Amino acid sequence: DRMSLDDSARLSAWIEQRLDELKPKRLTLTFFGGEPLLNIPVVYDQAERAFAACQKRGVILSLGIITNGLLLTEELVDRLLPYGLGYVKVMLDGDRDTHNRMRPLRGAQGTFDRIVENVRRVAGKVPVSIGGNFDAASVDSFPALLDFLLEQEFADKLARVTFKPIIAAPDADTVAARAGL
Repeated sequence: DRMSLDDSARLSAWIEQRLDELKPKRLTLTFFGGEPLLNIPVVYDQAERAFAACQKRGVILSLGIITNGLLLTEELVDRLLPYGLGYVKVMLDGDRDTHNRMRPLRGAQGTFDRIVENVRRVAGKVPVSIGGNFDAASVDSFPALLDFLLEQEFADKLARVTFKPIIAAPDADTVAARAGL
């Protein structure tokens, strides 16, 4: 379920209480999980409320977004920059073919080119990182993805590129066998 604007107001009240209790110098708010940009009204609401709360208390607000990049727009970035948007991390799961196979839209259309175009449009406005996850089936596509990214006109504007392995947790029988149970 998506967070409602009422839930957003309750969360903001909770954040304000924490700011008053903890009196931090900085608040970092990261939008991630599922796909945060599917609920842009709440992203805007949280950013605006957190900014107002921080301004009132002399706290520096830093916003970040971790997204699949499909709904990443210049309008979104422009609207959030005044509230402290400090970075956007876009997830790619390999080169064009691999990513499109692993993250298709419902109609099986590929998403890679659209995501890269969205990154191109915002890369000069906000620090953009590229992240991704690989497993044995997709690891061979990552050198091609790195080569592709290096060829893009926005390559020098990327703040960071990091990829992590997906490691399957052992099942209970394997754990028990290793423990001698």
